[in-house]
Amino acid sequence: MIPNCPQATDHTFLQKCHYHHGANPLYSKPKMPLPEFTIKHYAGKVTYQVSPAMAGLAAGAAVLLAVHKFLDKNHDQVRQDVLDLFVRSRTRVVAHLFSSHAPQAAPQRLGKSSSVTRLYKAHTVAAKFQQSLLDLVEKMERCNPLFVRCLKPNHKKEPGLFEPDVVMAQLRYSGVLETVRIRKEGFPVRLPFQGFIDRYCCLVALKHNLPANGDMCVSVLSRLCTVMPNMYRVGVSKLFLKEHLHQLLESMREHVLNLAALTLQRCFRGFFIKRRFRSLRHKIILLQSQARGYLAR
Repeated sequence: MIPNCPQATDHTFLQKCHYHHGANPLYSKPKMPLPEFTIKHYAGKVTYQVSPAMAGLAAGAAVLLAVHKFLDKNHDQVRQDVLDLFVRSRTRVVAHLFSSHAPQAAPQRLGKSSSVTRLYKAHTVAAKFQQSLLDLVEKMERCNPLFVRCLKPNHKKEPGLFEPDVVMAQLRYSGVLETVRIRKEGFPVRLPFQGFIDRYCCLVALKHNLPANGDMCVSVLSRLCTVMPNMYRVGVSKLFLKEHLHQLLESMREHVLNLAALTLQRCFRGFFIKRRFRSLRHKIILLQSQARGYLAR
């Protein structure tokens, strides 16, 4: 992008480039007095010509770009007529998106008559991109973004087709399997003291409102199963457990919860059946008494 150059022409810009960048190894001036300059890009040399009138004289260049009104086309400004077209769009969504680019009206008095002129603010593509990037960074700082790694179930991306070899290769190459193995070698389960007691105190006959500290957690853990010193670690505020020990505790907790759920279901079913039996017996006794009275009368 070329900076704002008031009262400048294509040839004055070319002279400035020759003056400031003539000694740069990536910049080269033409041997003949032609309105052009050459940039040595990574893929090769590209010659930019600021005046297309003499394009045929530089036929020996690898790539030649002749641009009419070189400065105007490289100001990187958003065309106001394009913005006006979007602002006046009949689609409400498009008009709302470009409502901030609507030209502002400011009254200006010229002698005895008054007229309203539109004040345009020059917008560049780079400035819009920079503002958009700043808005995105600001939104990300206000939030807690989570990035989800997606896996392709098959190379054709067809629904309902799962290829285990393809998924396993993606997991292996992305380092997920190695991360899981490293986590298993250490202490991947890290529970706060209070969270550990609240979760597993139902497995042992202990009172509520227990002190949340490392000694109490170790006491609860020793009552639940036989543990070795290398199967857990006590931190400052958390208890670190091995994966297989955590799975054992979870299976014991799930078993106790299932028994509790079955007990609740048994009690509720017995209650409903007894209530139905009492209602039915009351109705039968009432029917018998009515029938006996009728026969006696």
